[in-house]
Amino acid sequence: MARAIGCSPTTVGNERKRGTPPRKSSKGRKPGYSARRGEAVYKANRKRSRKPHRICHCTRFIC
Repeated sequence: MARAIGCSPTTVGNERKRGTPPRKSSKGRKPGYSARRGEAVYKANRKRSRKPHRICHCTRFIC
C-alpha cells in the first residue's frame, strides 16, 4: 500500500493506528479504520504538541 501511494510504510502504519479506535472488549468484530477519526486524532495531537505562546497568557500586554 505504501509503495502504491509513494510514502513510507511507517507512515501508513501510523495512520492506521490513529484511525482505528481501541477495542472495548475481546468479543465481536474488530473496529475498522476511519479517515475522519484519523484526522481528528492527528489534529488533537498537533494541538497538544506545541508550547503555547507567552502572549496568550499575559493579559496586561493584550489591550
